[in-house]
Amino acid sequence: MLYAIFIAFLRPALFALCNIVDQHLTNNLFKRVSTLAFYGLVFNITTILFMLLVFGFPGIPPMAVVPLVLAIAAIEVFGLFPYFKALRKMDTSTVMAIFQFGKIMIPILAFILIGEQLRPIQYLGFIIIVLTSVILSLEKSDIKTKINVGFWLATSSAILFAFGNVTEKAALEHIAWYGLIFWYLVASVVFSSGFLIGRKSRTDIIKSAGIFRRNIRYFALNQVIFTGGLLAGIYALATIPVTVFGAINATRPMFILLFGWVLTQLGFASKVREETDMRTVMRKLLGYVIIIIGVILIIANL
Repeated sequence: MLYAIFIAFLRPALFALCNIVDQHLTNNLFKRVSTLAFYGLVFNITTILFMLLVFGFPGIPPMAVVPLVLAIAAIEVFGLFPYFKALRKMDTSTVMAIFQFGKIMIPILAFILIGEQLRPIQYLGFIIIVLTSVILSLEKSDIKTKINVGFWLATSSAILFAFGNVTEKAALEHIAWYGLIFWYLVASVVFSSGFLIGRKSRTDIIKSAGIFRRNIRYFALNQVIFTGGLLAGIYALATIPVTVFGAINATRPMFILLFGWVLTQLGFASKVREETDMRTVMRKLLGYVIIIIGVILIIANL
């Protein structure tokens, strides 16, 4: 169990780097979210080939798992739209902090769908995580505090992905972890072809082919990091409760802040939309410390 928990922490760390690259792609290179989503999802083919080389063909999934795999892939595809739009309106670590709001759905869905239950102290941990994340997302304007559009975009995406996490856990009761990843990626590539149906979407995808070729290094880097985080996450999820998995992923904003600060110091500030002034950093660090307390309450009471 402890080994799986350690592996699970690789997911938020690696996905934090993906979020920073995503922010650069969506804010600086691509105008349409559907175009960026199409090229990103098609790049999943490289991970499929990698898995075939390393693990071999996983076999045809049981019929009971097929609807779950399709649901996971659909969530991954359609959840990208509010996610990318939120990145255009807020800095990366704040978007990821709001993502923890969706974590409140994990224990509820886990109880309803797979019968997973928490202790009272663990529910307290989740409440701490959620409330802190909401506070981090508040924006001050004209002395009034309001929840901006980015909050609702990130929240809707977070709830979708929370449902996806519970669905993954349910699927892992019937299929090996690498088989789930393989078929989910295959389904996501198939779904991505749907972006070619709409005329405007198809036209922009074709027009943006040059941008994709010139920046393919970013997609390649992102895919390598994404593959590592995906493999680590699903492997760990096969062993630990999904509620613990969700709590561990709540640490992702801290990794984003750390990596964003490092990249800014290295001269890549133009590629990182992250507020790194001392006052903002200290405010966020305080919030992340509180989130960690919530995570500890959940993990320590397994």
